[in-house]
Amino acid sequence: AKGPDKRGWLHRFLHPNPNRCSSSSAPTHLQPRHKKSASDLAHLLHSRREPPRLVDIQDMVRLSGKSVLYLPPEYAPCSLVLPTCIRATAQHLAQNATTRGLFRIPGSVRIVTALFDHYCYLAKDSDDIASTVRCANLPGHIPYAIHDVASTFKRLLSVLPGGILGSLALLDALVAIHSQLNGEPEFPRTKQTKVRARLIALAIGTVKSQFRRELICSVFGLLSLIGRAAEVTPREDKDGRPLPTGDL
Repeated sequence: AKGPDKRGWLHRFLHPNPNRCSSSSAPTHLQPRHKKSASDLAHLLHSRREPPRLVDIQDMVRLSGKSVLYLPPEYAPCSLVLPTCIRATAQHLAQNATTRGLFRIPGSVRIVTALFDHYCYLAKDSDDIASTVRCANLPGHIPYAIHDVASTFKRLLSVLPGGILGSLALLDALVAIHSQLNGEPEFPRTKQTKVRARLIALAIGTVKSQFRRELICSVFGLLSLIGRAAEVTPREDKDGRPLPTGDL
């Protein structure tokens, strides 16, 4: 008889070993909301056969319109104009920044595909596009959960040519800024922080596309907001007992 580790990948996918789950001792309400279904499996197998599809920012705007993202002033230089698909998912994530395992717990493959196709299905006709661009929020007819939205947000970023930054030149500039400003002990930390921020702003300012510039600001502003929410969350309950916060 075959041991559990000798079974095929399909059996392991449908019947995961709970002993291998690093969070098996966590409370049940922290577990992923979605269980893999047959439809999820079908979408997963289908997506593995398809080559990656790239969708330029301009195409995202053409297909889903453009909308304004509002982040708290300490996380964005201004209100940011984005493709509606990115705005809708980012705004929902900003409103649920304290969700545990926000980007760690995967969403339903079926729901993520439905959300992605709602905005970026390239075969849309003009009526479909018009009905999408009027709404800056997530579609009400798709039964999404927060982890579905987080996975959709990641998928939208993954299909952008050049990723979030758009070019290796900008990445090299940001790496150089970080490495050259590690700071000498006598260099005032406040001044160092201001110089770094100024150089980062100048580097991002060299990007010609306004949509790309505001995408960069929105993504890293959103991640800073989520990271800060994790940093300030209570580590103990009202009785002084430690709370599980490692999965934030």
